[in-house]
Amino acid sequence: LFINLLFFTNNFANAVEAPIEVECPLGGSNAKGWEVLGSFQSGMGLDGRRYGAHVQPNPPPECPDNGFLVYKKNFSESELIQLRKYIFSEEYQSMWKNTAPAFYRLAKIYEYEGKPLVDYYYHYLIATWESSVKKYHYYALEAIEAFKKTIDTMQSDLSSETQFVEVHYLLAELYRRVGDFENARKELQW
Repeated sequence: LFINLLFFTNNFANAVEAPIEVECPLGGSNAKGWEVLGSFQSGMGLDGRRYGAHVQPNPPPECPDNGFLVYKKNFSESELIQLRKYIFSEEYQSMWKNTAPAFYRLAKIYEYEGKPLVDYYYHYLIATWESSVKKYHYYALEAIEAFKKTIDTMQSDLSSETQFVEVHYLLAELYRRVGDFENARKELQW
C-alpha cells in the first residue's frame, strides 16, 4: 500500500491521490475518477476556492462511454430508467462532448431529478473553478442565477443563518468577477 500511495504522490505539490474505478450503472466501461487521500492548503480565494495541492472536491467517477457521473453507490431501477433518458439526451450529451465542467453536469442531473436547489447550488460555483478562462463568464452567470434562486428559497426557511450569509457573500463575489459591480455592492450592503 505504501508503495502504491507513493506512486500517486506528487512530492512537489504535496498531494496524495489514488485512482478509483466503479461500475457504470448506465452501461459501457467502468467509471473512473480520483480520490484525494491528502493535500496541502495554502490559502483560499474570495469565491471559496482553496489553493494548494489539489484541495478542491473531486467530481464523482465518470463513465467514459456516456459521461454519466456516478454520484452515489446504489441506484434503483426506476432511478436508472429516468437517468438514462436524461444522460442519453441530446442536451446532456452535448454538454459532455463540449467538455462542460463535471460539477455543472452534476448540478444539471440533480435539477433534472427535481432535487431542491439548496442541495446542489454550490456545484455551480465549483463548476466555475473547473471552467476554462474563456468559458468562466458563462458558468459564473449560471452560478449567479442558481445563487439568486437559492436565496429566494432560503428566505422562507432561515434554518441556517450562516449559510444564508455565505450565499449572499459568494453571490457578491460572483457578480464582482463578471464585472457587475453594482449588484456586487448591493449584495455586500445586504
